[in-house]
Order: sequence, then C-alpha cells, then structure tokens
Amino acid sequence: MKHPAKQALAFALAAVALLGSAWGQSSISFTNSATALGNNSFVGINLNQFDTGLGTLTGIAVTLNFVTVSGGFSVTAENATVTYNLASARITVQGSNTNLGFSTTGITNQVVTTPGTTTINEGSTQVFAITTTNFLTNQTQTIGSNFWSAYQTAGSGTIAFQVRNNPQLNVSGDAGDWTSTRTNFTANANMSV
Repeated sequence: MKHPAKQALAFALAAVALLGSAWGQSSISFTNSATALGNNSFVGINLNQFDTGLGTLTGIAVTLNFVTVSGGFSVTAENATVTYNLASARITVQGSNTNLGFSTTGITNQVVTTPGTTTINEGSTQVFAITTTNFLTNQTQTIGSNFWSAYQTAGSGTIAFQVRNNPQLNVSGDAGDWTSTRTNFTANANMSV
C-alpha cells in the first residue's frame, strides 16, 4: 500500500486515584492526546503520575472507553480487475514497558464504507468514504497494587502508554495488481485511568 495517511488517535487518559484523608475520598484526572500513522508504528502518550503528596493511592483501573473510525481511502486496480470487499481498523494500546500491569489491548473491527463491496476495473480508482463507526465501549483493566508504584511519584512525573492504528483492506485479486491510498483514515480513542 502506498502513502499511508495520518491516523489521528486522540486519547484522554484520566488517572483516578482515591485519596485517603480526613475529608474522605476523591479522585484526580489527567489527559493527553497523540497522532499516529497507520503504518503499524507505536506512538507514545505520556501522562502525569499521581502525586503522593496529595494523599494515598487506593485503587487504579484503566478503561478504554471508545474508539471511533472515520475518513476515507482509495483503491487503484493497476493491472487487473479487482474487487474491494471490506476495510477494518486494528487499534492497539499497550504500556511502554512491562511494569505497568496493563495487558496489551487490541481491537479489530470492520468499518462501514460507501460504496461497499465494489468491482474496480483495471486502470481505475475508486474512492471509499468511511461512515463513522463506534468501535468499543467500557473495556476495563484493574491494575494490581504491585504495579501502583509506576503510577505515582513524590512531586511531578509521567507514565507512558503506546498506541497504534493499523488499518487493513480486503481486496480480491493478485496482490501485485492493486494499491491503496488512505486520505483521511482517522481513529479516535478515549482512555481513563
């Protein structure tokens, strides 16, 4: 595939820490965003750690709230007639190291395109628009207490996750007979911790 376009991955990561104090328990949130290319490369997202000076951390859960995909791409039949069948996006979220207690989360879902299944004649190009698709809701991982140290520090600090979007197209025909260009294939995700 030629010229992959940027895959926008907007992440809101809210670090929810229960603070033990005379005033009861409360929470704190952090957010950040990132833009990734649809080329299977991971992009880092750094978020603030919980400041232990604010209280005692008593629980952490990481939730991937939703992933939406929209935009478009084109398919060119170069040396033979080919048939476009479907498109899917593969969103992967992982910790940047093995000490976060966060298991890699991968989501692959088909996206709805206009037009749908289409025969493309040799030498022709067909543009496909992606109807905005809601991928996933409320997938939660509870972080065990033995990993909490990675999420907190005295004062200011950051914790890093990684994300990528690797969209895939299913086209019938010889692999050497077609190419695709993603013009605005975007994916947005929202995470909370």
